[in-house]
Amino acid sequence: MEIENGKNLDHVIINAIGINKVDTSALHALKELTDEYQR
Repeated sequence: MEIENGKNLDHVIINAIGINKVDTSALHALKELTDEYQR
């Protein structure tokens, strides 16, 4: 049971990191668009 929980936790952490990378790149692109629009 301990091994299963450890694997699941790793999977959750990997997913969270992946989601964060997507969010930061999307936010960066959105910021660039808004900067262009405000000029």
